[in-house]
This record gives sequence, C-alpha cells and structure tokens, in this order.
Amino acid sequence: MQKSESVADGEYWEKHWRHTDICASSDNHPICRWLDGQICPGEGLSCFEIGCYPGKFLVLLGSKGYELNGIDLSEKTATMADWLTSKGFKIGSLEKGDFLVNKPDKQYNLVCSFGFIEHFNNWHEMVDKQLAMTAIDGFCVIEVPNLNSSLYRILYGIFEPDILKSHKSNAMSLKNITNYINELKYDIKTADYVGNFYFRFVTKSGWKYRFIEKVINGFGTFFNILPRSVSARYIGVIAKVN
Repeated sequence: MQKSESVADGEYWEKHWRHTDICASSDNHPICRWLDGQICPGEGLSCFEIGCYPGKFLVLLGSKGYELNGIDLSEKTATMADWLTSKGFKIGSLEKGDFLVNKPDKQYNLVCSFGFIEHFNNWHEMVDKQLAMTAIDGFCVIEVPNLNSSLYRILYGIFEPDILKSHKSNAMSLKNITNYINELKYDIKTADYVGNFYFRFVTKSGWKYRFIEKVINGFGTFFNILPRSVSARYIGVIAKVN
C-alpha cells in the first residue's frame, strides 16, 4: 500500500478507505478464521503489519497476546493506538508512513501483510523485505486476493476494471509465491486458498453497487462447486524463518 513503485496510487487508496473507519474484522471473516487456526498465542511476542489501517486483523493478533506494530499511508493510522489500547492490547509503534521509505530496522516475531505485495511489479522484493523483518523462528504471513482466478478476472473486468490495473496477476498466484519462498530456503507452514466465493466493489459504493453485489453473490452456491483455485476469495501463505 505504498506510493513508490506501487501500481496502486494514492487516489486508489483514498477511494478504498474513504468510507471505512478503524474497525475489527468479524470473527466470521475467512481471513480471521484462517489466522485464528494458524497463529499460536503470542504472549511476550511482537507482530508488525504492513498496511495496518483500518486494523481489521490487529484485533485478533492483539487478543492472542502480541504487541501490535504497523505502518500505513493513511492519515488515520496514528489514531489507531488509542482505540487498540482501549481494548487492552499492548501497543508498540503504529506509524503513518511509506513502508518502502520508513521500513523499521528491527525484527518481529510475526510480520504480516494483507493485500500488499500484489500492488507491486517487483513483488518479489516486497516478499524479501517482509521476510527480512521476521525474527528467527518467527512467521511471515502473506495474504493476497485471488484475482488471478479466471472467474474474478471476468467479473472485475466487467464491473470494476480499474481494480485489475492496480493488481499484478503474477503476484496473486499460490504457485508463484510458494515457489519463490521455497527458492529462498524458508519453510512454508501453510499455503492455501481461503474463503468461499465472494464479490464486492472496492472503490464504488451506493445502492446500485450493493444490488449488483447481491445478485452476483446469489450465484455463490454454484460458483463454490468450481475448483478452489477459481472460487476462493483469498490466497494465504505462512512461512517460518529459520
């Protein structure tokens, strides 16, 4: 979610978060369920989220005992600390800034990104940076949307083509991500397609778009019969740093 070298510019992110306040993800969110099943308690450990606004998954990590750290371009990032502290979580540093310019020089036990690397032509370098921030015996969590799926590419190509322009398809491949991490000699704890079919508009809002979403998602039962590589909403990979 960065300005430099990213194919998603500031206007994209302004539209993306325009109607979103600081919030926790629903316990039923597929990424939340996936994380909860994969991440062990972290009392005394630290985590860092790249692109941490609006804090959807930091709440889960905080509930597991992790000290919460992160960076994001959003002007609202600095206000997250008070909100998370009010929930009883331990806070390290939550900074408004560009990760490529202000990347911390310390390491964390868990380093995560949700919808980050796919916005870069040089996505391999983003994986490198994330792994470099992960402490020995720590875990690197990478999630990307499954927009490389032919089904999602057709739908977004029709209804919101600008989204495809701001996402690099070769970075949204389970095979590409896992092969690259394997080449770097890191252990992959899990790599899977996450969540059932779900379509939503990213930069458009209003009753018309909610209606279109409802109609498309009404075919979810049929779409979920298709292979997971086609129907799943997300791709999730967790690597252990040895």
